[in-house]
Amino acid sequence: MVYQFKIYTHRYYTLLHGEALQQTLREVFLAPGGQVLLASFSAARWLAPYARVAGEFFTTDRAGEARLKAALKLEPAAKGENITIDLASDEGVFQDAMEPAPGLRCTGLIQTWLDLAAAGERGGEAAQHLFDERIAPLWKSEA
Repeated sequence: MVYQFKIYTHRYYTLLHGEALQQTLREVFLAPGGQVLLASFSAARWLAPYARVAGEFFTTDRAGEARLKAALKLEPAAKGENITIDLASDEGVFQDAMEPAPGLRCTGLIQTWLDLAAAGERGGEAAQHLFDERIAPLWKSEA
């Protein structure tokens, strides 16, 4: 199921990078309270890697955004962000979440495809790759 929801995008900067960032993100996913999902290019890195884009992308609710802000020590960024958080106004987007690796959660295949298709840059190519690698085979297996 795909949900239409209004998105409030917040852009942040964190000094964490590399292994320190990845470890902190895993801790965020394990912590209780709020919804946090990898989204867009970040979800695609786990589902069907294609495009390399700097930064991390998330879909969260308000409590999930607060968890990310605290754990990653996020500072607002008008330019040069390396963390982009889309605050979902509809809880439905969390219902199709996937676990691409132990301890991580991301948006579902169709939501990730939609996010990539709307992303610009290499998003269209990444969306097509995700479709070819993960979505189309599901249709073929149903036939």
